[in-house]
Amino acid sequence: MRELRKDLVTGRWVLFNPSRLQEPRPRPGGPARTFEKCPFCPGNESLAGREIYAVRAEGSAPDGPGWSLRVVPNRVPLLGVEGHLERREQGIYDRMNGIGAHEVIIESPQHGPLSAADLARSFRAFRERCLDLRRDQRLRHLVMVRGCAGREAPALEHPYAQVLATPVVPIAARETLFGARRYFDYHERCPWCDILDFELEDRRRLILETDSFAALAPYASRAPFEILLVPREHGHDFGAAPDGVLDDLGAALERVLDLVSRALGGPPCLTFVRTAPLRERCDAEFHWHVEVVPELFADLGVERATGIPVNGTLPEEAAAYLRRLETQKKGPS
Repeated sequence: MRELRKDLVTGRWVLFNPSRLQEPRPRPGGPARTFEKCPFCPGNESLAGREIYAVRAEGSAPDGPGWSLRVVPNRVPLLGVEGHLERREQGIYDRMNGIGAHEVIIESPQHGPLSAADLARSFRAFRERCLDLRRDQRLRHLVMVRGCAGREAPALEHPYAQVLATPVVPIAARETLFGARRYFDYHERCPWCDILDFELEDRRRLILETDSFAALAPYASRAPFEILLVPREHGHDFGAAPDGVLDDLGAALERVLDLVSRALGGPPCLTFVRTAPLRERCDAEFHWHVEVVPELFADLGVERATGIPVNGTLPEEAAAYLRRLETQKKGPS
């Protein structure tokens, strides 16, 4: 059973999901999982699951070949859409059941790197999922994570992205929004717009420019070669981004990923699309943006994207197991 629990001191929500124990990741240097058939390739649609959204050739049937992009539910979801959202107290603690959505965007019928047009099509798919999922009043936050196959499924080379919708605004997103509001309250300006203006003038951290975006190395980068893609036009809602901007985003990201590959020898890169929380009024102070982080260290994309740790073992189960070990060590009294 999935559930979210809130840490009393930090306010951080932690997701407990037993399926994490069923999907072990290989140890460094160990054998990767293998697949007899790639579940994301044309002809294997039944292995990936029923499509929620697709870009298809005219006349092609749903859940069969003829597509250029498919969106399907994650087969091992971190959160589930079924049921009612229930938030309860347990003594001094807060908990809620694991309601949400976890989807996979299969970005291309083929393996291998994506073109700018492929990336733009993937971003359009995320925009459509934003518009659809926001109608669910239980959901409060959305994020897109792409390029995470390197850690989560090392033998699955098919390009894909993930969409995660949560019933809470994760603490990392809330901290960002709090900081943006604080800056706006003092300066009466969007912080990302100010960053963009300063970096375009300073140019020491500017990597490249397009008609709609600037690619920057953040002044306080949290990881080596982290890159920030900021739209030149202010907007808080990725769901409102027009086609032309998303086409330009695909072209900009293709260039950025090529630069990182050439600079670092081709490590996988995590790409996060950050849009405003669904139930917050923040159109003036929030500016949607894209983060690119070379995956130089072991990490789980959706955990880093949301700031919500995912734990496969409830603390009660861990404590009980350790107590049994302690009892065995002591032996009969």
